[in-house]
Amino acid sequence: MKRLLWIVSFMLLGTLFVHSAYATANSNSQTVSASREASYLEKAFQVTNAHATGFVIHDFSTVNHSYLPSATTQRLAIDVASRLGLTDLRGKAQIKEGEHLFELSGKWPQMEVLVVVSSLNHTAMGHLDLQNDTTVVIRAVSNTDSLKSLPLRMNSIVNALSESHITPQIDAYIHGTLPSELTQTQTAKVVAHALTSVDAHRVEALQTKDITSVSAYSPEDSLYIVTRQNKMNLQVALHYDSNQRNTNVYVGVPFITDNY
Repeated sequence: MKRLLWIVSFMLLGTLFVHSAYATANSNSQTVSASREASYLEKAFQVTNAHATGFVIHDFSTVNHSYLPSATTQRLAIDVASRLGLTDLRGKAQIKEGEHLFELSGKWPQMEVLVVVSSLNHTAMGHLDLQNDTTVVIRAVSNTDSLKSLPLRMNSIVNALSESHITPQIDAYIHGTLPSELTQTQTAKVVAHALTSVDAHRVEALQTKDITSVSAYSPEDSLYIVTRQNKMNLQVALHYDSNQRNTNVYVGVPFITDNY
């Protein structure tokens, strides 16, 4: 049921993952200002008064619109992982007609990192209406209450991709908890505090019995996505967990990519 709610929330918010390309106010700006993104994110999270339990950094970037040989795809995955400075690397591959996929998992201190490079021949797969493409996905997960490494690791991902001549498309979110169930009024105040802290205004919202999700836009950050012709660069979500009897809080830029 939770998974269904997550899918529905993304559909209602108009923020489908596969269409979540950044738009920028400055056409010359192709490199994400990761330090600024991290500061913006931390600022919005801290005013919720939630206890941080971790953060996730995610990037989904298109390398090109070509179908690369398996050896080239593998080299790209290794190159990106090497530039990230990962340790304890482990890899696996999936090679079949029309698809070359290489997955490398590794570590940073107190973080798990996954790098996936895939190259698809959509024609060979029968998808005649789609372009061939090669993409990179990076996912870095921290499950500690310290946010000190957030800006450092966002910068690490941006720099590694830029050095590989790949345009970063980075997003991130912080998750935490409040110790009890909140009333609707209390929930509204938490969301309002997060938005006000970065001078953001509400764009869209979803509310169910246990979940509140609000997307917003702030001029403090030049990066944004477009949902239903509206700019968006902040998402705040609260989910009451009846088993743990606490409220999970998520704040993401430009949106939250995972199940909440």
